Amino acid sequence: MLALSAWTAIWSAILARHGGIAWIFFVKGSSLLFTGNYNGHNRPGFLHLYASYPGLQIGPLAFGVAQVIRTLIPGQPIGPLQGVATAQFVMSALGLIALVIIRRIALTARPELAMVREFGWAFLAGGAVFMVGWCELAVAYGHLDDALALLLAAAAVLAAVKGHPVLTGLGIGLATDAKPWALIFLPVLALGAGLARWPAPDQAGRPIGPTLRAAAIAAVTGAAAITAAWLPFFIAAPRTARALHYTIGNMPDSALRALGFGYLQTPNWDRQAQIIVPRSHRSQTVASHPAARCGSAHRPRPGSAWLLHVQHSRRCAAMGSARQPPTAAGLDCGVVLRAQPRATADVQRPGSRRLSALPRRRVHAGHPRRTDPVAVAAAAHQERPRPVRAC
Repeated sequence: MLALSAWTAIWSAILARHGGIAWIFFVKGSSLLFTGNYNGHNRPGFLHLYASYPGLQIGPLAFGVAQVIRTLIPGQPIGPLQGVATAQFVMSALGLIALVIIRRIALTARPELAMVREFGWAFLAGGAVFMVGWCELAVAYGHLDDALALLLAAAAVLAAVKGHPVLTGLGIGLATDAKPWALIFLPVLALGAGLARWPAPDQAGRPIGPTLRAAAIAAVTGAAAITAAWLPFFIAAPRTARALHYTIGNMPDSALRALGFGYLQTPNWDRQAQIIVPRSHRSQTVASHPAARCGSAHRPRPGSAWLLHVQHSRRCAAMGSARQPPTAAGLDCGVVLRAQPRATADVQRPGSRRLSALPRRRVHAGHPRRTDPVAVAAAAHQERPRPVRAC
């Protein structure tokens, strides 16, 4: 992790000078939530925040953390960049913590990887490119809500692997409190039974028969965490529901245009689709994944960190073979980074051209273990019996 920390510091320094683009929303939102006013705004704040400012599509947990960051160091300058340097540092550290969690998930599910040299190289290569995308999310844009949601979701997966349903539900609930799109991680609640309930560690990727009790505990805990954070806003101001259908400008580089939506504003179901579509899609191709292609329709660049997060998690989980080539993780991340600049370099390019620039290359997912019953059954189904000649 020392090398990855140094690598993160380099990229943070590169992006920090012109970074913190979206931090103003956290300064504004946290000020309105905790003080009731910001820079002369006359609409009510506090629990009326989302009713008065539906454009703040950020969870209350993220605003709470932003308030702590803004007041952590006395004497912060007044203005939209208040506490931005501290926020960039904190969010960069969150990326390294996410990597530690991902590594722990892989080693908990498959302890034998600790003795595989290729796993260390794969983690180092994948982690290095992952942090490039994460620094763009955290330092260049300053999306504290997305950073918290990804970190808490990874922590929830680790809790599920270890068999802690309460912590699993709490992680998913807090992730949703930071950013509502984290509801896409709800299926993790069904995995709260842990490895003890799974047939074997090498089948951790396909748990069979998680106990209903553990899943129920995780679901109740997650629901309680979400309700505790969001319900007060709906009770104090029923008009908070307007934020569920808030629309923004459909930018020229929006991927929505590639799907036939050429209107000036995004459709009112856009936010719900961002939650529903990724959960229902199972494609292994990066370029064909709706979340990968359309998740950053309005601000395309922050989506790269999410995509790198998914690809790096897949790489660590696919390290079942001791002969896994160490360059595979680099291949995964190379595909992502190759697609990202081509897709976002020219903001005036139409969404259809931007999506077509993504390479349609199937990401290498590793060789399945022969002990995996699903993989063995699939291989047996594909192998046709050869005709036997009579002697």
